[in-house]
Amino acid sequence: MPLRISPRFVLRFVAIAIVYGALNHLAAAFRVVPGISMVYPASAVGVAAALVWPWESALAVFVATLLTPWSSQGSLVMMLVYAVGNTVEAVFPALILKPRKGGSDAAVFLKLLVWAVMANTLLNVVICRGPKILAGIEPLNRAAIRAGVMWWSADAIAIMILALPLLLWLRPDLFFDDSSLISWHFLRRRGLVLKAVALIAAVSVLIYLHDTIVGGSYNWPALLYLVPLAILLVDGGLPAGALGNAIMALLYLLTLGFESSVAGISPLQSPHRLIVVYGNLLVFWLFTVIAGTMRTRNIELTKRLHQQWEDTKEGLDVTVVALAAALEASDVATVHHVERVGLLASEIASEMGLDESFVDKVRYAAILHDVGKVGVPTAILRKPDSLTAEEYAVMEEHLDLGAQILNRCGLPGDVSPMVRYHEERWDGQTSGRFAGHFGLKGEEIPLGARIVAVADAFDAMVSNRPYRGAMTVAKAVRELEREAGRQFDPNVVRSFLRVLRRRGLNPADSGGFVIAPKRRRRNVAPSV
Repeated sequence: MPLRISPRFVLRFVAIAIVYGALNHLAAAFRVVPGISMVYPASAVGVAAALVWPWESALAVFVATLLTPWSSQGSLVMMLVYAVGNTVEAVFPALILKPRKGGSDAAVFLKLLVWAVMANTLLNVVICRGPKILAGIEPLNRAAIRAGVMWWSADAIAIMILALPLLLWLRPDLFFDDSSLISWHFLRRRGLVLKAVALIAAVSVLIYLHDTIVGGSYNWPALLYLVPLAILLVDGGLPAGALGNAIMALLYLLTLGFESSVAGISPLQSPHRLIVVYGNLLVFWLFTVIAGTMRTRNIELTKRLHQQWEDTKEGLDVTVVALAAALEASDVATVHHVERVGLLASEIASEMGLDESFVDKVRYAAILHDVGKVGVPTAILRKPDSLTAEEYAVMEEHLDLGAQILNRCGLPGDVSPMVRYHEERWDGQTSGRFAGHFGLKGEEIPLGARIVAVADAFDAMVSNRPYRGAMTVAKAVRELEREAGRQFDPNVVRSFLRVLRRRGLNPADSGGFVIAPKRRRRNVAPSV
């Protein structure tokens, strides 16, 4: 990338230098031996920034290291060496890591771990400590090797933990082919975030109390950090877990630093304790990466399934509307009848507290309850007089025909029974006026069919027909109430009367009834 100096370049350079220098200075509070800190958070900022702005970051890290030389003992030569080492550590990953193009999640994180956490930090150690050993200033012995390992660990741990949320924000293309998988929506749920941070703080206090009262090398209470991490991971996937892990690590280290500087316990001076602390941080990071990636994939899969279901429902709506249009074309007397019945039936189902998917099925069944009439001769459908026994027998066939049509249209399987049995009577009678056809009664009749029966009967009564005029709402309601427990499910009738009242209609009013069809609005998958 060519170097171009601009006002933005200068602003980014200054900002990175200030943050890097401040964190470099802060690292002195975590030193465990002269010149070496237990954790070096400046490395995380340097690596993350260099992957976005390599030139600005290289210059900023070099200058900031020179201006905050706590680890170089004031020697100008060593200050320059340390500045070069830190710069190489920050810029090296930017030369290697490229946007993800295929491959497994494990391979992606392994590549990040190798080039941005291990190799670059090792180069820094070699650059900064190698000249001392070659010049004879520092002997190559066990102490020097231990100091080098501690140096490398401090930088690697900081980058591994603290750089992850920064990279997810600044360079999401390193992790996923589709950067939209990384969502920060969980930040809008302030209550959840505050609860997780409060739990992290509570565990930190518990660690301090454990160390001051019980002591020992192992932070058993630190395992409780997994609880708030899990809460964040479930809600927000990898970004939430990475941010929570960074906050947890900082509070964990600050707690141990407080013990060392104030309480006099000096947990950071024990090599065994350092190994335990680093081990805990590594376990938390692995948990965050593995569980967070899986959760992010699951969230995306859920979104896609939701969208596919919405698309399927859109397709079903098209099918339903087409079949309804075919029905209306064959029976002009029922124009808009099926749409009104669909709306009424869905409102009744909602009033009864049924779930949304069932309400959709009831709406489909209500709109298509008479679709079998496409196979009934037009002369019978439009006959202005009462039907003969033979004609009535032909008309009855529309129930079976309608069920057969729906079985072949890809509609949910329980829609067809709602259509087939919507003319069954609650009392099970199969003779007399408005007799049932299959002998089902009570709750043997599918609930959706019972709902469609009430909506269908009401709309038919308040609509004009070739052989009679429309009833008033009051008269139609009285008819429904009279037939509740006989022709209709009484619970469905009661729910329907509540629907009328919610619409601002008094069931006792006289006059006609007008229902304006509503257009269904497509649901949009929620952001996760």
